[in-house]
Amino acid sequence: MIEGSKGAISERDDARINAGGIAGTSIEATIDGPAKMKRANIVTMNDGQILIGSTNVEFNIHPTGKGLVTVTVTSKSPTEPIPDVKTYKITVK
Repeated sequence: MIEGSKGAISERDDARINAGGIAGTSIEATIDGPAKMKRANIVTMNDGQILIGSTNVEFNIHPTGKGLVTVTVTSKSPTEPIPDVKTYKITVK
């Protein structure tokens, strides 16, 4: 697991990036480098009921070779005019 926006993993490891926001938030990610990415929508439940009011997404990064992988996550909140953009750099050794 990588804490923060930089880290290193081996080719056999996967990295996971979580993003979230209020209901209605649009969350997208792009990847550049030797890796594949899968998106999973996360549902939070309490006593068997889905909690409303939040959007949670997980991006799973699977390396396909060695090198630098850059993941850019963009969150567009329905209440904020400027999107939140975060960049993660992962070195695959």
